[in-house]
Amino acid sequence: MPDHERTQLSDPPLGEADVLEVRMREAEAEVRAYLERAKARAGSLVAAMEAAIQKEAEALREHAEQGISARRQQAELDAGRQVEEARMVAERMVAERQRRLAALSDGISDRARRLTNGMEDADRLRRQFDSFVRALSATAGQVARDGETGAPGQDRSPRRPAIGRDRRLSDELSAPVRRAGGGRP
Repeated sequence: MPDHERTQLSDPPLGEADVLEVRMREAEAEVRAYLERAKARAGSLVAAMEAAIQKEAEALREHAEQGISARRQQAELDAGRQVEEARMVAERMVAERQRRLAALSDGISDRARRLTNGMEDADRLRRQFDSFVRALSATAGQVARDGETGAPGQDRSPRRPAIGRDRRLSDELSAPVRRAGGGRP
C-alpha cells in the first residue's frame, strides 16, 4: 500500500492543502536528492575538466619548452656559424696582410741589397779611381820632371813633385765620384 493511503487509514482524512503539503515535501526531498546527485556529477565533471585542462596545459608547456629548446639550439648553431664565418674572414684578412707585408718586406730587402751592392761597387770604383789618379799623377810628375831636366842622361837629381798641382788633378778627377756618393768628402 502506498504511503499516502496508509496515512489516510490511520490518520484522519487530510484535506487538500495537507495533501499538497505532503506532496510538496516529497517533491522537495526528491529535488534535494536530485540536486545532490547533480552536484556529485557536476563535481566529477569539473574534476575531469580540471584534469583535462591540466593535462592540456602540461602538453602545451612541454611543447613550448621543446620549441624554446629547439630555437635555443638553432640560435647556438647560428651563432657558432657566424663566429666561424667571422674567424674565417679574420684569417683571410690576416693572411692578406701578411702577404702584403711579406711583399713590402721583400721589396725593401731587394732595395737594401741593391743599395749595399751599389755602395760596395762605388767604394771599389772609388779605390780603383784613386789608384788610377795616383798612378796618373805619379806618371805626370815623372813626365814633368823628365821635361824639366832636359834630355835623358842629364842631371836627374830627385826633386819634389809639385804637390799642389798633383792634388788639384786628383781632386778634379775624383769630384764626379764624390758627387755620386761613392767617394770621400
